[in-house]
Amino acid sequence: MAKPRSDERYIDLFSTNKQAPQFEALPTSILVREDLSPGSSVFQVRARDGDIGFNGRVLFSIYDGNKENSFNINMESGLITVLLPLDRERQDRYFLNITIYDQGIPQMSNWRLLTVIIEDANDNNPQFYQDNYSVVVSENTDLGAEVIKITAFDRDIGQNGQFSFRMLTGVPQFGIDSETGSVFVASQLDREAHPVFILKIEVRDKAERGTRRSSVTTLSLIVEDINDCSPAFIPSSYSARVPEDLPPGTVITWVQAQDPDVGPGGQVRYSLISDFNGTFEISAVTGILRISRELDFETKQFYNLTVLADDRGIPSLRSITFVEIEVADVNENLYAPYFLDFAVKGSVKENSRTGTSVLTVKAKDDDRGRDGVLRYSIHGGSGLGTFTIDEDTGVIYTTGNLDCETKNSYWLTVYARDRGVAPMSASVEVFIQSLCSFAYPNLFLLLASFRYGFFFATKYASILKHPASLLTLRLVLFGYHLMKLPIEDL
Repeated sequence: MAKPRSDERYIDLFSTNKQAPQFEALPTSILVREDLSPGSSVFQVRARDGDIGFNGRVLFSIYDGNKENSFNINMESGLITVLLPLDRERQDRYFLNITIYDQGIPQMSNWRLLTVIIEDANDNNPQFYQDNYSVVVSENTDLGAEVIKITAFDRDIGQNGQFSFRMLTGVPQFGIDSETGSVFVASQLDREAHPVFILKIEVRDKAERGTRRSSVTTLSLIVEDINDCSPAFIPSSYSARVPEDLPPGTVITWVQAQDPDVGPGGQVRYSLISDFNGTFEISAVTGILRISRELDFETKQFYNLTVLADDRGIPSLRSITFVEIEVADVNENLYAPYFLDFAVKGSVKENSRTGTSVLTVKAKDDDRGRDGVLRYSIHGGSGLGTFTIDEDTGVIYTTGNLDCETKNSYWLTVYARDRGVAPMSASVEVFIQSLCSFAYPNLFLLLASFRYGFFFATKYASILKHPASLLTLRLVLFGYHLMKLPIEDL
């Protein structure tokens, strides 16, 4: 490199600095993305100076407006770079005083104001105003009614700062307006089925460049109960078998009704529609059913109670159940039946029609009720099958025709049995005589047979060519045969 001539050095050292440096096409403002990393180039400032030597050598600086030293300018080249991370939400613009000066004597300078506008980058998540939300909603809220309005914000601007809402928890009972964040009832609520809903709600920005940002919050919805459920008995009906000798106050059974409502609407009270004149009582709180008076099987064997369950809601709801109570007989059979006689006697004519009553046997029992009710039956004797007895009245009847020549008397063993739980009985012997129909007229018939037999024998013996004595005997036998016939057949 050639050395400068002596006259040029003289001029450079001692010449006068006549011109101030000038900016070349410096705009009034520039846009800078806030997501530029430190060291990134922002803008190249250009300047010129008509002087020569040191008088024309331009240096660059940021004299003022560089808050937090966010930018740096190369002193010699004029290149502005990012020195520290930018944050539009904290500082959205800078008014940089760009000063240029030469190195002449006297030193001359110039400045311009460069507005650096920080262009938003989607670097902020949308945020909810609360970390979580909680609201109480009535069980009978109308469809479409707003429950709560969720609000959020985004420090970004433009599309980066616009957002929409979305429900991440998919439930049919609730919905959300994507633009306003209004949560509303979408279908009928039922506290008994779903008392609490925990919903996740997302807010997401609408950035057109880069990744969209989002946040999530929790919404707790507590369904407030209304009295919409009637008490339900479990099981739906009851039955019990109760001995008649239980003392008053004894527990028979326990009825229970469940009401899924809460508060007064779920509190159940029990009552009897009919207590059968104070025979039964029920606890209004527990549903325990007791007998309050003595039972008597002989008086009443079955009871059908109607139990009512009311809740304490407004309005009150109710349901009913039925309790079937069977009274079981207890052995109170203290006395056995007895007959006044050891044996009884009766008679019936041999030609009596079937079903003719012969006699009535009667026993006694000192018990009361069914324990003293008697039933009669034939259990033995020579007349078994020939006679029958009415089990209620004790009347003995014939079951067929009798023949006193074949059998003229019968014995029957008749039992009287009570209707107690452990039945007791007594027996009596019955003698029945079968009377012949012609017990006395037969003598006259026999005499008449001899008279008419002799008359016909003497008169017609010659005609019939038989000895009179033989014919008389045959006619007598004929008359005796007639004696055996019933009177009604003669």
